[in-house]
Amino acid sequence: MRRELTAQVGPDGVLTVPLGPECANQTVRVVVEAVPTTSPEEWKQFLERTLGQWQGDFERDQGEHQERDPL
Repeated sequence: MRRELTAQVGPDGVLTVPLGPECANQTVRVVVEAVPTTSPEEWKQFLERTLGQWQGDFERDQGEHQERDPL
């Protein structure tokens, strides 16, 4: 069984990971990776830097269409 989840660490630094009864009495491997977060101010600065910066036409090459028989 492989399961991936994202959870919040409490203010006391404790992470609680409920795995369910199917994992009872089993050895499991736990890998913890800190996920970087963006503050509201950082997000606002990113938007201010990027909004309105596109300098071109919006164009998408969709390739050839499949020809179908009329209904």
